[in-house]
Amino acid sequence: MPVGLGSEPKFRWLRAALDDVATWRRVYGILFDDDDDPPPDPDAEAAWYHRYIAGVAAHTGAPYASRLRWVARSSRPSSLAAKAAEAQGAETAAFVLRRLRETTFLLGTPADDMESALDAVRGVPGLDHARLVSETPVSGPLVLAGSDTGALQALAVAAALPRPPAGVILAGLADLDTQPRLSWDDELEARTACPTHRARLTEDDRFVRGALSGPPPPALLSARLPLARVDLPVLLLHGDADPVTAPEIARSIAARLPGAELGIVRGGRHDVLNDIDHRSVAAHIVQWLERLRSGPGRAPVVTVETLS
Repeated sequence: MPVGLGSEPKFRWLRAALDDVATWRRVYGILFDDDDDPPPDPDAEAAWYHRYIAGVAAHTGAPYASRLRWVARSSRPSSLAAKAAEAQGAETAAFVLRRLRETTFLLGTPADDMESALDAVRGVPGLDHARLVSETPVSGPLVLAGSDTGALQALAVAAALPRPPAGVILAGLADLDTQPRLSWDDELEARTACPTHRARLTEDDRFVRGALSGPPPPALLSARLPLARVDLPVLLLHGDADPVTAPEIARSIAARLPGAELGIVRGGRHDVLNDIDHRSVAAHIVQWLERLRSGPGRAPVVTVETLS
């Protein structure tokens, strides 16, 4: 809060003056969070909050940014990083907290996700940044997702991380043993039946054509799939009409993953996330994520009952 930034020198003086007669601890309140409704006009909200900060600064003498580019979407990530920094000593933690506050009140670009919060505190005096990264809890379930060779890479990363993710989503697995040779028209046909997505792929000059025919990353070939080390919830999504990777491959991999759920999309092609039935696939992913968030057991949120 801007009040906290401006009043911090006074709090430091009070802590020093009352050191023998009082104890203190820092408590983090969550001002905004991910489940809050988005503002109807983000620019207007940022302008209003900037005026509020300027008013506080006029009272406390604290510096502030010439422009607040956006209002923090969530204060939870910075709070988690600041709290984790306390394990490295009070002085280092104070530096970390000040740097995180400065992203909003001096730079005008709030560190409102975990990546930007951890990046903002690089170079803080006395901070072991790698340790902070490993000790800062994620703000909510972390789920890895990938398609084609990206799905295999997501599995490999999940097996290698010292702190595994909450789950993995694998869409349209690649077949490491077979790389089809496809023309562009055939590649479009293999990827999706959705005319909108086909048009986007065709018109996007940054899209790499022929990727389905290219060799897989060497790291995947050397490591293969570390299925035995992936003991966590995995959602596999695969089209039963996928001409690039046979559905049997997805079934085989799912059978070797203890926490796997396999969703076969009727008529689905290789790019199952962007196929003709992408809305149904997205809805299934949302339901799976809701069950994942509910904890062990992951009971379905909605069950269908047959009426007699």
